Amino acid sequence: MAEEHGAYWCMVKVDFTDPAREADFNDWYNNIHLPELLQLPGFLRGWRLQVAEERGALGDPGQTYIAVYELENLEAWDNPRLKQTPWDGKWGPYISNWSRVFYKVLSP
Repeated sequence: MAEEHGAYWCMVKVDFTDPAREADFNDWYNNIHLPELLQLPGFLRGWRLQVAEERGALGDPGQTYIAVYELENLEAWDNPRLKQTPWDGKWGPYISNWSRVFYKVLSP
């Protein structure tokens, strides 16, 4: 059976401003937030990335953290349960340079 591929990808990019709380943020994102999102209908897979500064970059490397979500459809992001997560309340004060962009997959 062929593996299902999502029609869209979403990239969420952020910088984290408090080094003293960064390990707690990463623990929450990896072990609570990401698994919660992946249980929602329409979310197929997700990954978290961090800039590897030791390798250098061409151009602007952008934000430090990127989360990539593979989605069945754009409506997956409209789930009311997303508004129940403590993202803004707990971590919002430490997030800067936040962006979220949706991409349509042209070729799996």
